[in-house]
Amino acid sequence: MLIFVIFALITFCVGFVTWGYLWPKGINEVLFYGPIEREEVNMLNKHSGDNDPVQIKKIVKLDHRRILDKLQKQGSKIENLEEQMDKLQKQNEEILSILRKMKSS
Repeated sequence: MLIFVIFALITFCVGFVTWGYLWPKGINEVLFYGPIEREEVNMLNKHSGDNDPVQIKKIVKLDHRRILDKLQKQGSKIENLEEQMDKLQKQNEEILSILRKMKSS
């Protein structure tokens, strides 16, 4: 157990120094709300010195698409949670009505 804690601390520190680049994918997802795509990071690094408008548009479109995908996934998660909340509220109301009937009897 102690070895795991030490390994986790070392991994966290190394990733923190490299701005999360050396963190495992799971830590990136938890801390930054989604995976960091290595291909997009490489493309940004490769063309960071270029001022080519075509490349910049491609990178922006990739980022825009990735953000939209994340938003759609989060929206569907929210819809699922709302449905679950509605079901739980109905079940809660049913339980309360049964308890009231039992109490009045």
